[in-house]
This record gives sequence, structure tokens and C-alpha cells, in this order.
Amino acid sequence: MVDYIANNTWLLWAAAFLIFGVIEMFTLELTAAAIAVSAVASLLVSLSSVSFIVEVVVFAAVAIALLVFVRPPVIRLVRSKTSHDVTNIDAIVGLRGQLVDSSIPGELPLVRLENGETWTLSVQPQGLGVGALVRVIEVRGASVVVSADIPTTYQSKG
Repeated sequence: MVDYIANNTWLLWAAAFLIFGVIEMFTLELTAAAIAVSAVASLLVSLSSVSFIVEVVVFAAVAIALLVFVRPPVIRLVRSKTSHDVTNIDAIVGLRGQLVDSSIPGELPLVRLENGETWTLSVQPQGLGVGALVRVIEVRGASVVVSADIPTTYQSKG
């Protein structure tokens, strides 16, 4: 059995590739991927009937090169492409809207935002009445603070 493995070291490298490929699927850090690619390089070298020492040196050299020179820029690229979109309450800040009349007499006007949501005001904006275009500058609980906005393409839906 030992003679068979010694004469077919490509099987060891193929097994290493498969093992580290599966590990990479679970970690997604590109470390195991670099080792898996190094195993493929050693597998290809082993097909040319060189000594096992040369195969190990190729494995180590390719792994170190990938981990030092390729992995860091790829990780930076992947992380820079990751979505940094704001969601939930953070997505409300900066939206434009229009002040609409409250259905309750004596209450502050409501704000109909460009995303279709209607929010209550926490503070009456100075000098702005119903119909004024505004921009959300802060969210306070279930209400918003707005400031005057320069008219743009936004039109209220309703």
C-alpha cells in the first residue's frame, strides 16, 4: 500500500484539494482555497514523476504566494463590494417628503415620504405648512424631524 501511494502521490494531492475545498465552503475566508489551489499545483507537478520533496516545496511556495500576495487584495475587493445599503430606520434619514394635513384637528401635520410611508412629526418645522417639501434629518422613535427641502422631482402620491 505504501509503495502504491509513493508511486501515485497525485492521489494525496487530489485528496488534499477535495478536503480543503470543502473546508473553504464552510469558512469563506480564502485560506483553505489557497491551500486547495496549492494542492492542485502539486498534483500537476507530481504527474511529471519528480520527487515528493519537490512536490512539497511547490505546495509550500504556491500556498505562501497565494496567502501573502493574492488573498489580501481579493479579500479587500470582496469586502468593498459588499452591500453597505442602509435599512430600516437608517434608510428614512435623508428621504424627501411632503407635509400633509393630519386627520386630527390640532395635531402636527404628517409627512408623506417618497417611499410611500407616512410618518408623524415630532417637532413643527419653522415656517413650513401643509404642502411644503421637506427632508428627514432625524428619526425619534415613531416620529421624524424634518427640514425644508429644495423642490426636486419628488411628487407626493396622493
